Amino acid sequence: MSADDLIGRSRWITGPLCLFDIGLGILAAFFPTAYMELIQPAAASDPSYLLRRTGTLWICFAVIEGIAFFKSARFPEWILLVAAMRLIDVPADLVYRFTDPSLDAFGKFDLIFAPAFNTIAGSVLATWYLKIRKTSRPMLAKGAAHGSHS
Repeated sequence: MSADDLIGRSRWITGPLCLFDIGLGILAAFFPTAYMELIQPAAASDPSYLLRRTGTLWICFAVIEGIAFFKSARFPEWILLVAAMRLIDVPADLVYRFTDPSLDAFGKFDLIFAPAFNTIAGSVLATWYLKIRKTSRPMLAKGAAHGSHS
């Protein structure tokens, strides 16, 4: 199967996922009470399970960042993935910062510092990835053609 065929098939997954996530995201971000009533009505009074969900995402971030640390010399795409993860966190933290009236001074500071840091880190990593891709891609492809594995 050609790369074009695989890209075409992948759109049968990415398209519906995009539509689903748009709907879910709008529901959760703009109608959180409706989201809670629809998704988990019994937990609406104690949404601490959402923090466990977030903690699990942070652990997954760490796994991907660890893979990038160890494998980026051979697979620089991991750097781009980390950049995207960092940039995805920016609007989420800003929405949290400006919609949660219960944040204390540390929480408010953290939710200004974190988006600024993630914007810089994500942008720098994405820029570095593009430079790596531009300068090293033929060498990486050559290594893959010779069957070297990392």
